[in-house]
Amino acid sequence: MTITNQFTAAQSYAELWQALTPDAAIPPREQFILWAGQHTEGQIVRGINRAVAKARTMQARGTPMLLDDAARYASSVMRHESLGEQKHPPATR
Repeated sequence: MTITNQFTAAQSYAELWQALTPDAAIPPREQFILWAGQHTEGQIVRGINRAVAKARTMQARGTPMLLDDAARYASSVMRHESLGEQKHPPATR
């Protein structure tokens, strides 16, 4: 992936996060750039989706997840998926 592609992809991941959490802050741009350089698109999308779902669940339970914790959780999902592990089961409704 070229640097230009990495920056473009990072912008689309930031837009995804923002679309899923329109009333909340999003991680800094550098976080998305880092993810774009380290993981596949599928891993990033799944990581973001799972982190946002977990943050919503925690919010509903009255224990909001901090933005840094949500970003770390997303990174963890991506890292485990890149290793072929399934430590984070899909969110249930």
